[in-house]
Amino acid sequence: MKWQGWHGFRRGLGRTCTRWELKDKVIQQILRHANVSTTRDIYIKTNTAQAQAAMKKFEKVFGR
Repeated sequence: MKWQGWHGFRRGLGRTCTRWELKDKVIQQILRHANVSTTRDIYIKTNTAQAQAAMKKFEKVFGR
């Protein structure tokens, strides 16, 4: 894998933490951001598969 720099590394780390279902505040602490909004807006990205899996969890909870 080609090195993409520290920013790319940190974005990848944020994305990995999201896949591991860590809470946003925990990811903020790992990335050492002052505000959780920075973490959410720039570093946490969800993909379609994650969104679909989340919706399936909601379906189970609400019985549909």
